[in-house]
Amino acid sequence: METEEDIYHHLYNKDRTAVFIMLYNPGHFINENFNRAFEIESARPEYDDIVFMRVHCRKHLSFCINKMWPKRNLPAAEAYFINE
Repeated sequence: METEEDIYHHLYNKDRTAVFIMLYNPGHFINENFNRAFEIESARPEYDDIVFMRVHCRKHLSFCINKMWPKRNLPAAEAYFINE
């Protein structure tokens, strides 16, 4: 992910159903099982119309800080979609 605009680019310009993002920090092993499942599920052919993005929080600090709050369920993941 380069910018937050990439999320909306996939939704509006590339006609994707949804964008599923996961916030991660390399070297943080608590969420390793979720990371593994995230990679496996995103490769399945029935999810071709969904974009799976991993957001590197050290590179996109301001984006991740706005998504984190005290007592948030971890692993931090969100889905963006167009409500039609």
